[in-house]
Amino acid sequence: MKKKKLIILLIIIVLVISITGGVLAYLYFFTDSLRSNKETFFKYALENEKILDIFNSDTLENYASKQKSNSYTSEGTIKTNVTLENVTDAENDNNIVSSLQNCNITYTGKTDKPNNYIYRNIKANYTDMESLNFEFIGKNDVCAVKLNDAYDKFIGVENTNLKELEEKLESEESELFYLSNIFSLIPNQIKTENLSSYITLFTDEQLEQEKEKYFQLILDNITEDMVSKEKSDDYTVYTLSLTEEQISNIKDKIFEEMKNDEVLKSVLKNYMVNNLEMSEEEANNYISKISQSADSKKTTSQSLQLKVYVQKRNLAKSEIIVNDIYPSSETSNTKTYTITKSDNNVKLDFNSTGGSSSKSSSFYMQKIESSSDVKYDIIYSYNEKQVYEYIMEFSGLDGNQVQENSELDLTYNSTKYVCKYTNNKTFGANFTEDDVNNNNIMLLNTAPNSDSIQSLFAYISENFEKANKEKMNNAKISEGKNPFVYYIPAVVPVAITGLISSSENSKMILPTTFVLTCGMQIMNLTNSSINSINSSPNYFEGSDGF
Repeated sequence: MKKKKLIILLIIIVLVISITGGVLAYLYFFTDSLRSNKETFFKYALENEKILDIFNSDTLENYASKQKSNSYTSEGTIKTNVTLENVTDAENDNNIVSSLQNCNITYTGKTDKPNNYIYRNIKANYTDMESLNFEFIGKNDVCAVKLNDAYDKFIGVENTNLKELEEKLESEESELFYLSNIFSLIPNQIKTENLSSYITLFTDEQLEQEKEKYFQLILDNITEDMVSKEKSDDYTVYTLSLTEEQISNIKDKIFEEMKNDEVLKSVLKNYMVNNLEMSEEEANNYISKISQSADSKKTTSQSLQLKVYVQKRNLAKSEIIVNDIYPSSETSNTKTYTITKSDNNVKLDFNSTGGSSSKSSSFYMQKIESSSDVKYDIIYSYNEKQVYEYIMEFSGLDGNQVQENSELDLTYNSTKYVCKYTNNKTFGANFTEDDVNNNNIMLLNTAPNSDSIQSLFAYISENFEKANKEKMNNAKISEGKNPFVYYIPAVVPVAITGLISSSENSKMILPTTFVLTCGMQIMNLTNSSINSINSSPNYFEGSDGF
């Protein structure tokens, strides 16, 4: 009987311990009851790392893979419109604006990525009758462009011996010297299968290792008294406050750790040797200089507050408040960054106040996704006077007829700019690939020297200017009023939509594509007298063929 009672007592004790332990585990892992303010702050602060996950899309990931493994044809249009009101020179501006109603860019294409083939035929249409025609072709290691109104052959570059081509362009007396600077940044051959290495320096394992190391360093230098907790409206707010001395201390320790970070040094060295083609000695010297210059020099006194707003155990909002004091001018500036997010949208607000001036801007992102459609809506506003909205839609992604649409709306005071891009892709379509050979392409790689390339480009440029002038005259467009100047921002919707649709990792694509806006400067077409275009000379005659 005593044994039974003992067994029953032991069972009760085990049950009590188990239940208590389970309750404590529940309170710790599923509530914030047993966490310190510091632990709870970092728990929610780290959720901000996932803010850009809104751009990730399984539907687009599958679509990108589909394009890599299937051939398809495409056709589309780029169209812009500008509304001007209360401008000083309305007649002058409206001359361009009226031309925009008649002009557009149309294109057709053929793509077969499994066989490394791409072709595009692009027309810049002043009217239905007057157009400038461009062609682009990519086959295996050759990429080439043809301006049909200026030259009857493709001008291309072969993805091999690019350093030799750089040497041909590097004469400072040549107008093409800037091209050599571009080629100096790339290796002798670009290996497409390793393109990600130009962007991704770390392996996943290294990245996690580095993140953990520096996070732990920061965590070790944050004490409980630096974090406070308060109630505000429907939120529980956890605030990390850092003084100038505390910030300086953390910075110094981070810089000191970076100086001795063998993983970081190894990654940089591998990148320089393998991608920038530096020698090991050059790479080591460069890293040594970086290490010596790593110092937390200050030009301002700075205090910092980081806030996380928690609602129903979910991160609802984050806030960063930076107070800069400039000792030299005895002025101060307070900057506040606020991130608000929900399941399918994120909003970033920025406010800056200094003296009697203040600035504000906001960035809003929303994603709506189904099994066959994806839509992004991105709005940027600056001081409520400048508003930029970018809408990007993909529909029919689970079928053979896919439509890509995007629209860029820019509003500044009373001026509104709208650019619309459509692209229709048909998968499974049969087409014939255009041949790439000596008869239709001139490779810059085979040019004997810089002078021959300079002469060729000068010839094409002159003929292109003449052809453009003739077409503008026929379309009754005044000199200096080229409507395609307004197509410069068009590269944003085209490039972003194209890159996101073809990238297997859509996150982080957006910042990169804005750099491409510079490329549309070619649409700022020049004007000169028109003469007949002579038959195209072969400037590389006698050089090695394709």
